[in-house]
Amino acid sequence: MKKYMVMGLLLSLSIPAFAIDWPNYRGVKYDGASPETDWQVWTESGPKVLWQSSIGTGFSSIVVANGAGFSMGNTGIQDVVWCFNVQTGQEIWRHLYDEPIEAKLYEGGPNATPTVVDNKVYTVSRTGKLFCLEAATGKVVWQRDLVKEHGIKLPDWGISSSPLVIDGVIYLNAGTLGMALKASDGSLVWLNGTDEAGYATVVPFKNNLIVLGAKHVAVVQASNGKVLDQAEWPTRYGINAADPIVVEDEIFVSSGYNYGCGLFRWTGRKMEEIYRNKNMMTQCYGAVFHQGFVYGFSGQVGGSGKLTCLELKTGEVKWAQEGLGTGTVLLAGDKLIALGEKGKLVMGTVSPQGYQELAAAQVLNDKCWTVPVLSEGLLLARDAQGTLVCLDLR
Repeated sequence: MKKYMVMGLLLSLSIPAFAIDWPNYRGVKYDGASPETDWQVWTESGPKVLWQSSIGTGFSSIVVANGAGFSMGNTGIQDVVWCFNVQTGQEIWRHLYDEPIEAKLYEGGPNATPTVVDNKVYTVSRTGKLFCLEAATGKVVWQRDLVKEHGIKLPDWGISSSPLVIDGVIYLNAGTLGMALKASDGSLVWLNGTDEAGYATVVPFKNNLIVLGAKHVAVVQASNGKVLDQAEWPTRYGINAADPIVVEDEIFVSSGYNYGCGLFRWTGRKMEEIYRNKNMMTQCYGAVFHQGFVYGFSGQVGGSGKLTCLELKTGEVKWAQEGLGTGTVLLAGDKLIALGEKGKLVMGTVSPQGYQELAAAQVLNDKCWTVPVLSEGLLLARDAQGTLVCLDLR
């Protein structure tokens, strides 16, 4: 059975995909927004569960490419990279390697999400083990150890940056202000220092990159790693984990632990600060942007987080809704899908006028710090212990 499934995936990878893929963390535009509109709000009975499986402990999100899903988990002593059929949940292949779970004040396991580009899957572990795998078979193309080879220091909770792969180069938030490696073999292109990194994924910005380090937010030249400008952003414990939002020439940054948010304008040479305040404090997953407003969770995990709407230009709060703790958000067309940290899924309108809930359902029962993913009308969501559920919204 597995042989035929792999053969089928090989065929699917050789032809253009008609489904809307989600091949990397935060989607094809790196902004947490899905263009899909051909799906339905569920009824009071809740969304249909198409299938459910277990993928191991961790916080890796899910990516989808050509009908296959990819994610990561940990068995307690090994990381597992999974490839599965999105429609059925059946395993296509798995790749295992030794990796401690490192359950430091939370469940542990992998934090980064795989990236699929040109029929290859790129993954990175918390201790800096970087892999390139064949998407169809899981065969190792190459592997690297970033700590042993480049001497980078690991942040307290390990590398969390998902690989950003553009034009044959892998960009990672590892080292002081990022690093770049060749996608062909993992060899080093550039490295901006070896100190502890931040936890956010690198965001593309014009011909540059936005790197949210442990103490600074920086605009970095993609070709050579030159830091063009940076602003201090020293969050407690160095937990700068939420991806910055890019809107034309503006860069929005938000962090938790009572630090707050800020907006910077890029002039082409420097970052001009527009404001800083504590109206949004995003600890884990980044917010989303829609028609002038930012939507995301503000507050500390395990505490009294609020789903918040903030005006980008002014930094003013338009509304804040309690009840979900500190979760994650996905923008899907003109709807906002939010997964609370205790597994409650809600769908609402995207409007600065006020919070309006259209549907809600309890879909998971453990800690949920990982953003769900929408692809071809299927919503994939997981919890910390590794329960992965596929909800049919078609």
